[in-house]
Amino acid sequence: MSAPEDANFERIDPPRYVAFRKVRGTSTLAVIASVEGRDRCGYQLGRWFSERTPHGVFRNVPVDADSYGIDESVAENLIDLIRNGQPLPPRIVRLMPEFPTNVGGVKV
Repeated sequence: MSAPEDANFERIDPPRYVAFRKVRGTSTLAVIASVEGRDRCGYQLGRWFSERTPHGVFRNVPVDADSYGIDESVAENLIDLIRNGQPLPPRIVRLMPEFPTNVGGVKV
């Protein structure tokens, strides 16, 4: 499923993949996202894959592919694990950069 067509939306083809983790207290959520487009305001849009969204949810991708990017083949293997209900290897999750869930006391 690809990004929706819209005059205010610039498609990124092929998609670029990013990996990051969101930590809240003792809970960690590992996310693999396919960056599929950019809107006119510069927000990157794509599908998030995680244990909470194993089939992907189209939403804002808050990280850039230059800093958080991963190879397409690695991303596809990790997405396959997520889709099949398998946990991601803990060593790989620990290597993913942490995306802050709070910035200046505001939830992001």
